[in-house]
Amino acid sequence: KFYSMKKNDLSTFLNSLLSLFNDPCGLLLEISTGRYQNLTGIPGYDFAVRSIWPEIVDQIQSNFPHLFLVTDRTDFHERYMLCREFVKNFELRCGSQEFIKRLRTSAKTMSFNGSWPLSNYFKIIQKYYTNEFENSLQVSTSYKLVFEVIDSIYGENVFIGKLSHKFWDLTIRLLMRYVDFIFQQSLKEEKEKEKSGLEDTGMTTSLTTSTTSTKLNPKSTLHYKTLIQELSILSMNIQTRVIESHFTTVFININLNQELNSCLKSVYNSINQKQEQMIKTLENNLLDNVLQELSKTSKTLPRLYRNTNRDVPTNCTDFMSNSFVPIEQLYKQMDEVPHFNENVSQKESSIDCKLNTLSPIILSRIIHFIAESSCPKYTEIVVELLSQVKKIEDSMLKLQERRNRNKKGGQTTIKTDNHTTSQNTDHI
Repeated sequence: KFYSMKKNDLSTFLNSLLSLFNDPCGLLLEISTGRYQNLTGIPGYDFAVRSIWPEIVDQIQSNFPHLFLVTDRTDFHERYMLCREFVKNFELRCGSQEFIKRLRTSAKTMSFNGSWPLSNYFKIIQKYYTNEFENSLQVSTSYKLVFEVIDSIYGENVFIGKLSHKFWDLTIRLLMRYVDFIFQQSLKEEKEKEKSGLEDTGMTTSLTTSTTSTKLNPKSTLHYKTLIQELSILSMNIQTRVIESHFTTVFININLNQELNSCLKSVYNSINQKQEQMIKTLENNLLDNVLQELSKTSKTLPRLYRNTNRDVPTNCTDFMSNSFVPIEQLYKQMDEVPHFNENVSQKESSIDCKLNTLSPIILSRIIHFIAESSCPKYTEIVVELLSQVKKIEDSMLKLQERRNRNKKGGQTTIKTDNHTTSQNTDHI
């Protein structure tokens, strides 16, 4: 019995089995093949396949059962790969391709291959790297995490060819898990915003669109932008980091385009759907901020127009410029996110954009949405503002008229139209 589990000892043991082709079976091989002293030999009979190989398999299975135990994932992988190399070397010693085919389809080969609990090995691999991935997600949301764990499972000390489809299925599930995690982070941010809105008394007016909306601070805007950008970069890198690096080497003899369409369609669909919802959330939050800035000072603005002796305005009031602060946050580069500012690696060189800013398509979409949605509201605010100013003017005129009733030839009026029109023009 062979009890050693060390890699060198196992390699020596397997190589010793190949020496059977020389001694003591070398003479029998020459006789059966007709190469010994012009003997006829036995046509169609392969001594190595029908005699040597069955004996080797029987001896290994009976005297070396612990060879197939899944004790440690790394140790099991080493033992399995050494045995696969041993089988390849044995095939090289067969007489012809016909004998090799017969060896691979023989009952003993099937029995030997079936002795390896590959399913148990894969369960251990899946559990280990899934847990490692989940732990990494507790520290960072970087898109690099999912690519790193995928690279790990396809490492030469982990991957097993006979489990190709299982490893690819795990790859898809890791990608889907990351996409869902990013989306859940955005929902978490939204829930925290709503919670803070319930606790904050805030400032609401008749012109606001929502009585429960709260101001989205710059950190929240950055967080949303980061999550959206993570999915964008993930989508752009799948081609180089997953398909070209692993898929084409694992699945060689298949229709690549057809297989990719069926395998990755769910991943790309999930990315698009989740990112679409996140962008809509960011749009609505930024719009709420813009509308709040436009609305929160609407009650105090009429005071500005009461000063009829001031110069004709030439600049916007503060409330108008403040309403565009959320938009400025949208265009701000994400310098606070380290992995967006690192040098682009060779595997990511195909990305033709800056990582620390949202793509021009997304930025343009959000800006158009805010512009289309806020302009009607601004018009409503202006109409309401002019109505309030008119009421103030009428009150002031009546008051002035009463004061001047007893003054001969003294009837004056207050002209504020020029000031009001100029100020609103500046705002527009």
